[in-house]
Amino acid sequence: MEGLVILVALSIPFIVSGMIGMSIAARKEAEFVGFLLGFFFGPIGWLLAILVDGRPKCHMCQEHISSKASICSHCRTNFFFINDKPVTKEEYLRDQSIKKTESQVEIDSEKQSKIGETPDEFSRIDLGNGRIEYKKNK
Repeated sequence: MEGLVILVALSIPFIVSGMIGMSIAARKEAEFVGFLLGFFFGPIGWLLAILVDGRPKCHMCQEHISSKASICSHCRTNFFFINDKPVTKEEYLRDQSIKKTESQVEIDSEKQSKIGETPDEFSRIDLGNGRIEYKKNK
């Protein structure tokens, strides 16, 4: 029982130090890294937490931006996010078109399986823009 009390008493300063590091790094969206630095390195970790920056960078001016912003506060560039990474409008639209194409392929395969008849009885017509139509052969 005494060993447990000593362990808890010794761990409290480490946890408090980690919380201080976390609060320092929170302004730059790197809370977890700040906690680890404060927990393991104490006051030196606090200084390191000041240097850590977990925010993404603008793709135009390379300045750090908020992860929730849609316009860079430095160069006023609009940007979009893919997997929490800021990208250009062209990259975003290309990613969206790939997702649409993949979902269309899934829908087409579902249509084919729901038809229940052999594929020879149907003609596949590509309407463009990822749209496909099936018509029954006469």
